[in-house]
Amino acid sequence: PTAKAVPEKLQWTPSLKRILFIVFLSGFASALIEPIYLLFLKQKFDLHVNLLALAFLPAGIVYAILPRYAGRWSDQLGRPRLIAIGIVSAGVVSVALPFWPSLVLGGLSYILFAAGWAIAGPAEDALVADLAPESQRGRVLGAREAAAGLGAALGPLAGGYLYDNVSAEGTFVFNGLLLGLVAVLVLFWFSTSRGAID
Repeated sequence: PTAKAVPEKLQWTPSLKRILFIVFLSGFASALIEPIYLLFLKQKFDLHVNLLALAFLPAGIVYAILPRYAGRWSDQLGRPRLIAIGIVSAGVVSVALPFWPSLVLGGLSYILFAAGWAIAGPAEDALVADLAPESQRGRVLGAREAAAGLGAALGPLAGGYLYDNVSAEGTFVFNGLLLGLVAVLVLFWFSTSRGAID
């Protein structure tokens, strides 16, 4: 009988471990304020949730359109640079959002927040694929989804806890600082990786 081929053991290199940690942190941060930002703005401006959702509709449109261009931009600028630009943009908006005096400014700034994630996400996916050995890319991408899912599952729990036990403003500020840390780690760890800054 023909012997079955033994799958090659996946080598968890430092780069793979680092990018999965980045994926986890970015998934955690992106989900941290999801359950609370509409609640916070509703209480601050005393508006119906449907009106708030309408105010943030343009951000959703931006988020739907920009990813189609993000791949080209990541090839031109480098994966880590584009990830950092997108994440820093989202982080600045997260810090400022609870302090805007009007819903209009909040809605406009949230367009930048959505744009940041729209360009960072595809670049992050591309960097994971760049770092994965070709013969093991499926397993690495599966691990990437698991790391992102774990971050997305824990983020809302942490955000809700901070909102109830620290402060609403503090939750947004913490999220912005966390995003800043993610951007620094991406540039520090991957500035010389394949697909990175030339």
